[in-house]
Amino acid sequence: KWLSFVIAFLCVSFGHALTVPQNVRAAAIGDNAFTLRWDAVAGADEYDVEVKEAVQSLVIDEDFEHLSAINDILQFPAGWDKQGEGTKPYKNSALANSGDCFAIIRDSGDYLRLPQIDNPLVLKFYARVASPNSNIILKVQSSIDGYNWAPDAILTLTANVSDTGDITSIYRQYECTISCCPSDVSYIRFCKSYGRQTVCLDDIQLTAIDLSTPNLSASAATSNAVRLTDLSPETAYVFRVRASNSSEASEYSAWQLLTTL
Repeated sequence: KWLSFVIAFLCVSFGHALTVPQNVRAAAIGDNAFTLRWDAVAGADEYDVEVKEAVQSLVIDEDFEHLSAINDILQFPAGWDKQGEGTKPYKNSALANSGDCFAIIRDSGDYLRLPQIDNPLVLKFYARVASPNSNIILKVQSSIDGYNWAPDAILTLTANVSDTGDITSIYRQYECTISCCPSDVSYIRFCKSYGRQTVCLDDIQLTAIDLSTPNLSASAATSNAVRLTDLSPETAYVFRVRASNSSEASEYSAWQLLTTL
């Protein structure tokens, strides 16, 4: 009887655990306020809302001009990783976008991985092929752990033998959004998935969101909507919501990003 009671109690308890609020979204966005809405959660008495200013900072700004060398061989900066002997820093002012040095990826399947960065947001870089008769595919990929890479590339660039592809024999700047809001992504890499011709990379920049900043608001709402005021114009904010009652609280929803008008 006691065992049956315990099993029944556990079933009831776990069966009624609060779920994470779904469909969290912003509405009525103004220059100093916006409204948050989400789907109601069964069993919740109130909702905890967290809002922070989305401080964005340049966390990688690499032009490959200040590299150390071992036995006269240039080394990538600390935290960078690569696969393949043909992936390396290279010195040749005629092929660099700025200065004398840049990075190359030569062989298909090889990659250059950036250091671990939490909440990466926007990646900018310059790229070109070393010769105009190149036929390659270059992908920008993301990963949570640095080993298992998302099947869909963030950005796919191709070069062709007529030198009219996404990448040509002249440097061009590329920009891609890693995530539209803070996420679990921590690693970014350039992977050459096709072709033996060399691709050159230079002046790589990555911005990220700093979530260590204090909360601007940590209010409790009794309904599934709240109006947030006294904000700054043209400013990015991140927000999330969790459900709670007198005995428990759910996990928070994923951070989301918006910018006031």
